[in-house]
Amino acid sequence: MYKIFFLIYLCTLSSICFSADFDGQAMNKNKHAAKEQAISDLQQNIYVNVESVSESYQTNTGIDMFTAKSTLSSSLPILGHKTECYKKSGYFQCDSSLKKSLSSPLYISAIQEKQKFIDRTWNKTKNISSAHTKYDELTTLLKLIHEVQQLTLVLKMLSPEATIPASPLIAVTIREELSHLEKTADSISMAALLLTKNINQKKVLIKPFLPYLSYDTTPFSSALLTAISAKIASTNNESDALYTLVGKYRINEKVLQIESQLINNKGDVIDAAVVNLDKTKLNVDEYTPQDSNFEQMLLNGKIINQDFKVKITSNKGSRNVLFNSSETVILLVKVNKPSYFYVTGHIDNAEGKISYLLDFNDRPTRDKFIKYLGYDEINRWVIFGEFDVTSPFGQESLQLIASTTKLLDILPSTEHDGIYHRLQNNSKKAVTKTRGLVRKKQKTIKNEKVKIDIAEAVLILETVK
Repeated sequence: MYKIFFLIYLCTLSSICFSADFDGQAMNKNKHAAKEQAISDLQQNIYVNVESVSESYQTNTGIDMFTAKSTLSSSLPILGHKTECYKKSGYFQCDSSLKKSLSSPLYISAIQEKQKFIDRTWNKTKNISSAHTKYDELTTLLKLIHEVQQLTLVLKMLSPEATIPASPLIAVTIREELSHLEKTADSISMAALLLTKNINQKKVLIKPFLPYLSYDTTPFSSALLTAISAKIASTNNESDALYTLVGKYRINEKVLQIESQLINNKGDVIDAAVVNLDKTKLNVDEYTPQDSNFEQMLLNGKIINQDFKVKITSNKGSRNVLFNSSETVILLVKVNKPSYFYVTGHIDNAEGKISYLLDFNDRPTRDKFIKYLGYDEINRWVIFGEFDVTSPFGQESLQLIASTTKLLDILPSTEHDGIYHRLQNNSKKAVTKTRGLVRKKQKTIKNEKVKIDIAEAVLILETVK
């Protein structure tokens, strides 16, 4: 028996070294919508745990490492979930749960069946002489491998100790085979055409294609997103989307190897493609990511509370988010208990790097930094900010800290410069100090045996002209 062929779980963070059950909640006046939103909330709660340990995965070869953020959609496949709904004050509240005891056997069975199909299909391709037919079969294989990857990820969150028979086939083999059959694109427009040639679905949310093992949205990422948007029926709003197109690219010696996946809202991989783009047609600084680990630091090590859940998102979602100058950013928060929250912003643009506290009103006291969500606002998305994208453009990270008690004693110190309530540290120190204050508060609460919940959520936005 071997570990799953492309994924070895390295247990580097204690919070994920044991099996876990997951749940999701939602409220809506429409029962069907409440059910769908509860399942989506369940998917996102799994993803939050994946994201915080995204460095912990690699292949059995030690080469094909990946980060969950750039590889996966938050629409993870959910098998064996149980959803119950009841009416409350004119709304339907739905609770969806995924239990290890019920779901783990289903994931193992689904993975094994797909592995068998992958092996049969791979053996079949070896005898195909037609390049066109072989390309179609290899594309199917790549799609299946991504499906197994998604299933395996959820299984490993439920049952880290799980093992299944391995397949000898790995994704890198398929990518190389496809690269030999597909012509090399000589422009971004041609690459976009090849990536989308089998996509006729509508309402597709396109995420920026990030460099492999990077969180940086490069100028190439932005240009490719624009080119793809011109080829398919896309949408800019996550709430309208029926599908999500995600992807990444590797910087090889002569080409950029671009890989894409089209995923529906249930977590099924609908299409997969690999395209090579001639590097000589681009400037090096267009596709080379900046050497920064701030985003990874921000996402890894988030304060996660299994009982108290907080999420932050935008109208374009919460991961790989890119806004153009003509668009409006809408910020939303969701909690499962009445709570207070504050938001720290970290800006990196042409004017420099700063960290600041977001003010919600004009009160002269520090209460202006804190917003309260009551019983009638739990388990639903609540808008707390809206702004148009203007220069200077760049990256802005939002770090939201929520608590079931008022947060005044863990608010960072600030100085007002006429525009921002700046934190007195640089971005990395600001994140460390903020989390330090929270963990100090958690320790005090534990010693005093007071029931107070604290949790954290992160949103990273990129704005371009």
